[in-house]
Amino acid sequence: MPPACGGLPAAGSLPGGEPATILGDLSAMTLIQQAALVWAAATFLALAGTVPLLAQFDRPPTAEEAAAFVRSHAPKEMPRRGEVPEGFMLRFTDPGCDPGEDCDDVGPWSAIRRAYIEQSGANMGSIGINWPETEPNPPVDGKHTYDFSKVQPDPWELKQKYVICHLGHFGGWMADLQFKDRETYNSYLEKWAEAACRFAREKFGVTIFECGGNERDLVAPETYRPYYPDWHYYYMDPVKAIHRGMKKAHPDNKLMIGQMCYTDRDHIGALYAAGAKGHFEILAIHAYGPRGAHVDMEQIIEAREGMDAMGDTHIPIVLTEGWSAFPLPDSIEKDKRWRGGSRPYTDAEIEHYRQTVLDGWRNLMTPRPGMYDPKWVLGAHYFVLNDHWGGRGWEKRGKAQYDEQGNLKGFMLDGYFIGTSDPDYLKPLLRPWGLIDIDGKPKGDTVYAFPPYIPKHTFEAKMHADLKMVPYVQRQPDWKAPEVIADTPYRVTVTFTNREKTPMTNCRFSLSEKSEKDAPGGYAFAFVQGTLHTHAQPSTEHLVRAKLIGKAPPETIGPGETVTLEYEVTYDPALDTTERGDMRKRIRAYCDLYYVWEGRPYHTDAWLPRVVVKKRE
Repeated sequence: MPPACGGLPAAGSLPGGEPATILGDLSAMTLIQQAALVWAAATFLALAGTVPLLAQFDRPPTAEEAAAFVRSHAPKEMPRRGEVPEGFMLRFTDPGCDPGEDCDDVGPWSAIRRAYIEQSGANMGSIGINWPETEPNPPVDGKHTYDFSKVQPDPWELKQKYVICHLGHFGGWMADLQFKDRETYNSYLEKWAEAACRFAREKFGVTIFECGGNERDLVAPETYRPYYPDWHYYYMDPVKAIHRGMKKAHPDNKLMIGQMCYTDRDHIGALYAAGAKGHFEILAIHAYGPRGAHVDMEQIIEAREGMDAMGDTHIPIVLTEGWSAFPLPDSIEKDKRWRGGSRPYTDAEIEHYRQTVLDGWRNLMTPRPGMYDPKWVLGAHYFVLNDHWGGRGWEKRGKAQYDEQGNLKGFMLDGYFIGTSDPDYLKPLLRPWGLIDIDGKPKGDTVYAFPPYIPKHTFEAKMHADLKMVPYVQRQPDWKAPEVIADTPYRVTVTFTNREKTPMTNCRFSLSEKSEKDAPGGYAFAFVQGTLHTHAQPSTEHLVRAKLIGKAPPETIGPGETVTLEYEVTYDPALDTTERGDMRKRIRAYCDLYYVWEGRPYHTDAWLPRVVVKKRE
């Protein structure tokens, strides 16, 4: 796993500071924090103590033992599970070798992880073919010799409904050849890709391949210069050779590329500038979202816009990371105890994991007319299933870098530069990112309802204004967005309909932009003692402010009932960033609804247009 990006905490960013006061002072908690603690108490009691810790297994458990372990922790009343759309590829990312094995990431026993996956809706498997392994020696007299007998896929992976083959092309005797003789390197790589893809298709029925490495937009420039002008040329050059070989193996094969840390139109444009057109059929992205939005839907939209602009409207997207538990609550992210071991999870933290799955899946599966269509997304990995000890080999492989004064400025790790002044940055730590902990025990019951059931409803927001489309990037005049005038009231109509057969209660509406200050610790709402608690909205610190016109909305919305609200929305002049450069800041306001349905809290939202703001003249 490479150095992290976006909302993904890196190895040394979790420790730092004392554990949050949420753990020790109930009286100092917000209603939200109190609520989440109380809500999950029943679940915690139901799951605790039924089976000894996973440490009871001093050997890999059998599949039967693992399944029994998972069943023993299941709640008496299973939560509702949603449906996986036909043709949608769904996977848990489950990092880690088995306990005692030597690799960067060590998690619970793989048999335990797989038992959780088997009871879920996940349906995607993967295999790998590595060039240095299957062609360990360079060709003699132009003759290539491949040993694909070394490819021994896990039968468990092959039995999944969808199987993707990763084509690894790093390392080995060919590593230096890429820089010394690029033409020969690409010729060899194309031939190997043709042979490997033909083998995978004929032997295992694989039709989707993936290549290019992980988050290569983060590779340190000194890794590839002076051989390539920038990361996207270094990335795309071998990808084009692999694509040519893959298509020679069979014209219906598809190649998935991307895996960038961040996916905006600039990144998509960079790939096309380096030759992506005609050399891929699926785009993989890591759409880590801002606080309170556990999939960054704007990245999906911009990736789509970038491909549309190049005539590739037909190319689908797969989230290989970015539907996740991130951002984490401060009580987890800043707890330095993860460096030395684990600790019990609070009920509030367990509720956080539930909300990340709910909101991520709801975002991916909800049409946003004129803005987002779920059909754009072909598949998604949930990142991640399990806690794991991470970076166990980083300290050995990382090379310290110092400035002229001899101060530590960072580490070079596997071609990536990690900027830090912390000498302990590369030491191992427990990554508390999963829906199950390092002992394999579930955090609440969320892992038993994957994907989750989202209560049926419709929710729309309409802005009554004929907004002018203006460029938001000076160097790209065709990149346009609607423009609003600061401190000007815009009328917005919000319509919500309950499509379920039972009422939604404790309903709370609010309208604003997503803010870091909305949800300390990552919580926007929680259910406690029969009542839903939310933060007072709107905050005076919001840059998008809404005034409700007319009577307040009801607290209960019955089956089939529709609620219509009218707002006056204004945008703060601080959102006009034209004086700071050529990229205008775009902002989207949301109407959020927090409610209780069948005894549990839920959240949904309606989108307003994503706009740029201009100060009044």
